[in-house]
Amino acid sequence: MIARLSIAVGLLLGATVALASFPFAAGDISRSECIDALKLAKEMFQSTAQRLYAPLTIPTGLRSTLVLGASELDISGGSALTSTDDFEMLSQDIRNIYWGKETDGALRVVVREISVGWRGNRYDLYLLDAAVEKNDFLNGINPAAGSDHYRPVVSGTWRPPLVFQHPQNKEKWFIDVGQPFQILADWRVYSSKEMRAICTIVFSPLGNDAAGILPRPVRRLARKLDEALGPGNDEGTLQPTARTRLDTKHVLANAALRPWALVDGDAYNSRSEVDAGLEDWARVNNSRRRLYEEILKEYPVAERSLAAYYVNTYGLQPQEAQEAAAWILDLIFRSFFVFSNGQNYFRYDGVRTNPWPLKH
Repeated sequence: MIARLSIAVGLLLGATVALASFPFAAGDISRSECIDALKLAKEMFQSTAQRLYAPLTIPTGLRSTLVLGASELDISGGSALTSTDDFEMLSQDIRNIYWGKETDGALRVVVREISVGWRGNRYDLYLLDAAVEKNDFLNGINPAAGSDHYRPVVSGTWRPPLVFQHPQNKEKWFIDVGQPFQILADWRVYSSKEMRAICTIVFSPLGNDAAGILPRPVRRLARKLDEALGPGNDEGTLQPTARTRLDTKHVLANAALRPWALVDGDAYNSRSEVDAGLEDWARVNNSRRRLYEEILKEYPVAERSLAAYYVNTYGLQPQEAQEAAAWILDLIFRSFFVFSNGQNYFRYDGVRTNPWPLKH
């Protein structure tokens, strides 16, 4: 455990200059909203959170206060937003509407929570003129009447925006953290005075393809594992293969840029379960057998290249890098597959076993 802790510290403190520049802000970075947003982004990037938006950790020294948002990762059950008394909640059949009470010369922030059944909620955020009355707004967004008089600034996001407030002037600002299906998505920062983003927080040098900075042998192995996972056609509403593929993309991105955030819970099965499942899968036909043999051949090459990546990118000592690479590649390997083992499949069930308990 002490060795793994030292690896985690080395990963955070020894990153190359190129990666150490992430995250960074682009746009009107002198604005107080952007300064606070970047502080939050850095805290989340360096945290052990599996996603950049949750579980949410507010850094010390942040000048603004979070007044509306969701701090937990799993919000699929709905009613996930918590707010201060700066918002009035208007209950509707479409879930809730959070109506900003104060405007102070700025536009009014209103967040609309829309139920999408078992999949959870989607969120719209509006900036309204202070003169707009509640009933006028409710009538203006009435889907039964086909009305769309008011257009949201942030529309249809599965992850609610984070709304903050300045302590002095009470003006609100907010962050659109992107969609859960986007990998290390940019954050877009808005002021309640303007209808456009004033700055963007960037987390990855390759945008949505953060895993692209991993060594070529690791990426080659990942492509073969993805091939073994299969296309997932005609799987109905739940789309288990698509969900597994998305989760694996997040694992690969964190392996590249935030390896301290990886945990054993990112994979469903143990290694022995995956090995046994793949051996049974490979017996079906010769093409599967050949692919499985290619995976086994590529694996040690990928592990060595990943160890070298952690030496060159994060400044680890060779032995530390080898230990990190062995654990992380095993996790990547297992994350591609879900074989039945008699347990319910909830990848994010709140039970997180982090082998690197990093302390800041």
